[in-house]
Amino acid sequence: DTGATFVSLPLSVAMIAGIKCRQRIAVNTANGMSAACTAVIAKLTFGRFTLYDVEAVIQPNLGQPLLGMNVLHQFRVEQDDGQMKLSKRY
Repeated sequence: DTGATFVSLPLSVAMIAGIKCRQRIAVNTANGMSAACTAVIAKLTFGRFTLYDVEAVIQPNLGQPLLGMNVLHQFRVEQDDGQMKLSKRY
């Protein structure tokens, strides 16, 4: 659990990926209020998984991308012998 409600992208990552801001918003983060904007990731691939039309937030001051609960709730997360495993819920 990253604590993020939605997938969160640093502005630099969003720009490289061609993901555009849809609507400017204010978000409450662990560091307080921050300016951000909403976006949609047309195709999000990580590991062997691919998701389409994923809601995201672009945050200029974010250090690294975060998988939000809007993605994580679609997976079963298990830890076994010190290794985290993701599997898709069906």
